[in-house]
Amino acid sequence: MLEEGECFGHPSLIGKTSPHVDVVAAEDTLIYQVPGDSFDRLMPVPEFAQFFLVDLSERLRQTSASRPLPLGRELGTPVGRQLGATPVSVPCETTVGDAARLMREKRISSVLVECEPPGILTARDLRSRVLAEGRGPETKVGEVATRPMRTISADATLFETLVFMLEHHLHHAPLERDGHVIGIVTDTDLLRLYMKTPMVETMVWGGLTAAQVGPVASRLNDALVARFLRIAESELGPPPVPYAWILFGSEGRMEQTLLTDQDNAIVYADAEGAHDACFKDLAERTVRALMAAAFPPCPGGFMATNWRRPLSSWVALFREWVEKPEPRALVEALNFFDFRAVHGALDLAVLDDLLLRAGREQLFMAHFARALRAGGEVTNHIRLEHLEPVERQHLTHIFVAIREIQHAAQLRYAVQGLA
Repeated sequence: MLEEGECFGHPSLIGKTSPHVDVVAAEDTLIYQVPGDSFDRLMPVPEFAQFFLVDLSERLRQTSASRPLPLGRELGTPVGRQLGATPVSVPCETTVGDAARLMREKRISSVLVECEPPGILTARDLRSRVLAEGRGPETKVGEVATRPMRTISADATLFETLVFMLEHHLHHAPLERDGHVIGIVTDTDLLRLYMKTPMVETMVWGGLTAAQVGPVASRLNDALVARFLRIAESELGPPPVPYAWILFGSEGRMEQTLLTDQDNAIVYADAEGAHDACFKDLAERTVRALMAAAFPPCPGGFMATNWRRPLSSWVALFREWVEKPEPRALVEALNFFDFRAVHGALDLAVLDDLLLRAGREQLFMAHFARALRAGGEVTNHIRLEHLEPVERQHLTHIFVAIREIQHAAQLRYAVQGLA
């Protein structure tokens, strides 16, 4: 965290390397830019060189004095052994002005607040809960701190800590042992880890399985999708009715590792009035943003630009897929039945209930079993008459699911026979 009067960018100019981080201003900031060629011409001047080299030396000293960042296999070691600055605490009656000055003095981005229950005050809280709300520096920290705070065991692995912070959208994770907070891990700590080696590569070298890597990559992409949606909402205005943005496919199953194509849809609440046009604009903006972020469109068109409808329509569609699993219905059902919502306030419990009941529908099971027995004829029928331009890979998904469902049905009938 840089303060007034400090510099950035010069380590890259001195070392002739590309920048490793982006610098983001938390408030209105006056910045003086020195062009690179001017910087090089001035470096022979002793006073100029000494100013920047002393600053760089101090940064290197602070880095070497800190504990080494975990890499590779250390992802599975307890986070308390690897990261976590010693926490600084303030009484509940401390003013936010005093807390801010203490954070600046200690060069930290949070303080623990000794209240009941205990809390945490971060630099983000000072911006959003104090400055943005027009509160003064005399405000008590107990009034604006996050209480109770979420903590994680200091014995949790770094991987578990990463998932914890992603799932709860935290920038600071207090580490707890024996009922006491002994350290705080920040998203900056994790960013420094990422900058040393790509996150997915780090997790793979750390011995983590695909089942462990997938949820982390998926949560990161969830955050990106939610961010794009919030930007679109700010530009278009609040949605006219509650809605949910859903993902399916590998994203829905949280099996994603690197980039994948888009599989998304919109479910919006039933209400009087025509709302599809509003959600059409929202879908188009978000899908374009994801494409710009290197998420290619789904070749089969399974995206919110094509798939958006009110909740009652989705309910009817789910029921139709289960009750009349025609070849085309199999394709659509296999795409959507592993959905999960990543943004929006609409409750989708009714769709979850339909999926649970589908597994107990004998007619539904029979259609899948019949499709399996039909073999190649059904495969050709789906591909030629119903899948264009859907990718051939969807066939694999369908018949893998058919075999799994048939196997489950055989086990079920065998158990019933034994009973």
